[in-house]
Amino acid sequence: APDVAAIRTQLALSHLASGDTNQAISQLETAVDMDQGLFQADILLILSHIQKREFDQAFEAAHKLSAKMPDNPVPYNLLGVVQLGKQNQGAARKNFEQALRVDPSFSTAEMNLARLDSQHGDEQSAQQHYKNIVDHNDHHVGAMLALARLADYGGREEESLSWLKQAREKNPQAVEPGMILGRYYLQRGDNLMAMVVARELYNSHPKNPLVLEMLGQAQLAGGEPNSAVVTFRKLVDLHPDVPRSHYLVGMTYKNIDDLKAATEHLKQALVLQADFLPAQLALAEIAIR
Repeated sequence: APDVAAIRTQLALSHLASGDTNQAISQLETAVDMDQGLFQADILLILSHIQKREFDQAFEAAHKLSAKMPDNPVPYNLLGVVQLGKQNQGAARKNFEQALRVDPSFSTAEMNLARLDSQHGDEQSAQQHYKNIVDHNDHHVGAMLALARLADYGGREEESLSWLKQAREKNPQAVEPGMILGRYYLQRGDNLMAMVVARELYNSHPKNPLVLEMLGQAQLAGGEPNSAVVTFRKLVDLHPDVPRSHYLVGMTYKNIDDLKAATEHLKQALVLQADFLPAQLALAEIAIR
């Protein structure tokens, strides 16, 4: 069926997945010419040109898409991204603003404007953009975490913590808000709250290596090294070929002065990666002792 644009678009996706962007672009260009209503092909074509840093071709394709979809914010946002690639931030801003005029709730363009403002040091305007996103979507993780970062940079710890908690409460199954909240507590020495957050994350994501590492770190900080050993051993069971897994177990044994077990795991880390510097340093410290 050589005349079915949707099939060519799927073929282009396969070429993209295999890293053959040139073949993908060829199929997408054909699909776009064949079916003026298949907007997925247009969008993929633009993104493929952006990926190859072919910004003139991307701009032309995005401009054609905006003519096809004048009441849709996506083409204007893509035009803005292309202009960013061409180092034309003024034109990029105008396109992002046009996307918001078409759809005031289009969070992607609002996020892009916020990032532009942050790059120019206008934190107040960036903050307002992020708040606009939350006003339209009170589950938007990216906007709430960005607001937490801005508050943290500005020395407003309570406000930062409030946004982190809100991001966590609104997205209880998401890993990132919980990880950032847990690190926040660890950095400030609130080990009990760090443990609570880490345990909640572990209950919902028991096989996530980042979650297991955080739980182990919280247990160490909270004075529970034996529990940390158990947690880090689970990490080794899940990822036996990752040097850091063995390193974390070894360092926990080192902290409780079981130097024999520590040496065994640290050496295993070096078997997996001979130049794994943290394990080398830890073994040197044990040798000195």
